Amino acid sequence: MARILIIEDYENLQNIYGEVLKKEGHDVTVANDGIVALKQTGKVHYDVILLDLLLPHMSGMEFLKAYEPVKHPDTIVVMCSNFTSPKYVVEAGQLGVKHFLTKSNVTPAEIAQVIAKALKEPA
Repeated sequence: MARILIIEDYENLQNIYGEVLKKEGHDVTVANDGIVALKQTGKVHYDVILLDLLLPHMSGMEFLKAYEPVKHPDTIVVMCSNFTSPKYVVEAGQLGVKHFLTKSNVTPAEIAQVIAKALKEPA
């Protein structure tokens, strides 16, 4: 079981991703924007952060810059967005994102599989 933070502004996707991950046995928390997520990461250690790029108040990229995944080597960051410009994919990787998924190309079950595989990878 992993502690997972879903940072997603669409409630339907929050619910779908959350249910799939809970069925896999994970402890799931949801934040609807980067500001709320930063507050949560200051209080709780997460094994995985599932992060959208386009968010209100603070984008996923701004969240990454503030959170600094390199300072949290035990946390796996998986970005899942339909906004997949190569520039953002490269920048996200440089900031510490381990996997960048295109929302429209993956099912929630496939996201769960990527997370399960990432949890088995060396830090």
